[in-house]
Amino acid sequence: MPPREPCDVVEFQSTPVPGLTRDEAGALEELGKELRSTELGVAAEDDSESDSEGSGDDRASVISVTQRPSDQCWRVQVRNAIGVIGVDDLQINVLPKIGQSHFNHVAARAVDPPRLRFGRQAFRLEPDSTFLPAVWGAFLDAMELTLRADLHHEYDERVDDPAYIRGRIDVRRVSLNLTRGILRFPAMFDELTVDNPVNRVLRAAAEAVEVAATTATPKEAGAPRESYMRLVSRAREALYRMGDVGKMRPTDLEAEIPRLASHQRHAVELAKHILSGVGRSLTVGDVSVTCFLQPTPGLMEDGIREILASGLGGGVSVTKGRRTAARLDFNPDLVVAVQTDTTGKPRATGDVKYRLRKADWPRNILEQAVTFAQVFTARKAFFLDFSDDSSWKTEKETIHDVEYHHVTWPCSAATSPEDAEGHVISELQSALLG
Repeated sequence: MPPREPCDVVEFQSTPVPGLTRDEAGALEELGKELRSTELGVAAEDDSESDSEGSGDDRASVISVTQRPSDQCWRVQVRNAIGVIGVDDLQINVLPKIGQSHFNHVAARAVDPPRLRFGRQAFRLEPDSTFLPAVWGAFLDAMELTLRADLHHEYDERVDDPAYIRGRIDVRRVSLNLTRGILRFPAMFDELTVDNPVNRVLRAAAEAVEVAATTATPKEAGAPRESYMRLVSRAREALYRMGDVGKMRPTDLEAEIPRLASHQRHAVELAKHILSGVGRSLTVGDVSVTCFLQPTPGLMEDGIREILASGLGGGVSVTKGRRTAARLDFNPDLVVAVQTDTTGKPRATGDVKYRLRKADWPRNILEQAVTFAQVFTARKAFFLDFSDDSSWKTEKETIHDVEYHHVTWPCSAATSPEDAEGHVISELQSALLG
């Protein structure tokens, strides 16, 4: 029996998946429940899509499978993630809700901000390419440069008892050995090694790419299959060349990163993005389900922050903020400070909402904007979302002398990502700096 044709599902859209059996639908539901405890599950609970189907408990599920009375097949909905899901021989590609070219444009700035670019190897996502394979390929490009220039080396403290004097000897144990006629000199010494947190993170990312690209490989022959197989081959070659590097330890991702060469920093940054993805594999009855999903809200937040930081001009900084009030943490995605301001207060607070615009002033989002402005004592505040309708305009309201702006990234097919970026920068320069 020939393998089934791959199926495309747009995140947040309930999409019919032809050929999905009841057992496979049940296995997908189990996968969605398992993902609740991951970063994806937290994002699904916090999403601002007011038209999401189901109850509050159902919202927390990353993958939902439903069937309406009039449906001839099961519907699959994936929240706040893109990537690949495999159900036996069926491949489900999960695509971004704002359009691939606009998503790629913003996500590229998240995984490769200008300060991390090196030489001519700037990370690029082609408009028609999907995000995950492009990131895998960029990571393997950076890995090749790192392996060519040699892996990062660090000194590691070792304890051993060689037959010669080395390092800081243990006098008591050496004396005991000599009285027994044993020529061993227990000591503690530093040894230069490649088995360190930096390289273990790189190795773990290469392993993740090998598994994910193998899972995502289409069964039929052709260009897509060949491109996935090349990724698998390159990942295996990198792993072979990292034979002296051990498995990643739980503390490696949080370990302090030493000063690295530009190509090493780039590889580590991409490795962390890959490892932040959620990979899962389980078997329910006779059905095998695998997935590699990348959380999308954080990518959009990081990408927009980089775009604004470089686009609003010199003397303007855009950072992520955090303050505590009434023993609660408040964390706006964007805090805009202007160097010429003498008050010591930020000019504005902002938030990125990875949602399609449906109303000018969604109540919960406006309330959050008011709260952020009050906590940070900002004179202005804004939130940014997306729209596939180019007719949306920036809206402004004033509440107790604080200006609030609703800015939208136009992501229709008729608008290029570059023009959309220029529109957002122009609107915010007028609203915040004018």
